[in-house]
Amino acid sequence: MSKNNQKTVLTAPNLKRLGAYIIDFIILYLVYFVFFTFFGVTPEIPATAPVFLGAVGLALVYRIIIPFFVFKGDKQGMTVGKLAMGLKVIMANGKAVTLPSLTIRSFFYFLIEGYEVMALLYFLNAIAAFGFAEIVYLAYMNVTIAMASVVIMFIKPSHRMLHDYVANTVVILAKQ
Repeated sequence: MSKNNQKTVLTAPNLKRLGAYIIDFIILYLVYFVFFTFFGVTPEIPATAPVFLGAVGLALVYRIIIPFFVFKGDKQGMTVGKLAMGLKVIMANGKAVTLPSLTIRSFFYFLIEGYEVMALLYFLNAIAAFGFAEIVYLAYMNVTIAMASVVIMFIKPSHRMLHDYVANTVVILAKQ
């Protein structure tokens, strides 16, 4: 937090953010497993574009709907991983995260940085299924931007990543 905001909060340590990411990744991986099994996807029977897009929808529900509409009050701005690690997302000015900011943060996190790896691959595969196979090369851009974002998180004392700067958010320790 800047001194102009008159409120100082403890930003989330990098290892706690990593822990929350791993928990969220495992949860989403299990959700994807059940989802694809339900639709009969196997190594022999590949998913169709609508099924891939459904998986992307699940990721967005997990990253936007749950933190904003399911977790309320002190838990608003948390995914299950953040809840387990005692973290939450707030606006950089110290106020509760807004739906537009959470949406911008999630889309940047997902599409540009590519941190929602499985969902990003599903999204790229869905686009490729419509005849745009070259879209897969965007994954290289995602890796480069993601690495830059991690470097910024380690360098900056606020531990903010690119998606936090774009959405004007910060991840903090929930109990302060």
